[in-house]
Amino acid sequence: MVRVSLRRLVLLMILLVVVAIQFFPTSLDRAPADPFQALEASLQPGPEVAGMLRRACNDCHGIAREWPWYASVAPASWLVAHDVSEAKERVDFAHWAQYPPHTQARLLEAMCEEVHQGEMPLKQYLWMHRNARLSPAEVQLFCAWTDRERAKLDGGR
Repeated sequence: MVRVSLRRLVLLMILLVVVAIQFFPTSLDRAPADPFQALEASLQPGPEVAGMLRRACNDCHGIAREWPWYASVAPASWLVAHDVSEAKERVDFAHWAQYPPHTQARLLEAMCEEVHQGEMPLKQYLWMHRNARLSPAEVQLFCAWTDRERAKLDGGR
């Protein structure tokens, strides 16, 4: 009779669960959006700000062109899909032009505030994307840009 230790049985069960959950994929947004509706097309930020947006914001708030390997492996994929879904509910760069000007102004203000307070990018995002971290100088540049854009929107009422 083969005797299986409790430890091996638990490890086998964990392995089976990990394999089984791979059959429940997430619905990560992989469809291309209309580039003319995007934040970059609407506001035309300079190259420095556009680079910051691409590096620190677009994976969740825009259209991610390439997902990292762990976005295809459950349960990490579920966490990624959840965070991206929540991010797009708050602000969706891919559909920026669809927001009315007063909403755009409010979102720009919130973006600066959250970046300034270190709430964005999210800490869990920075664990795997160290290049998304913004320096104090970049935060200052970003907020100066959001202030200019808000002033344009406020002047356009």
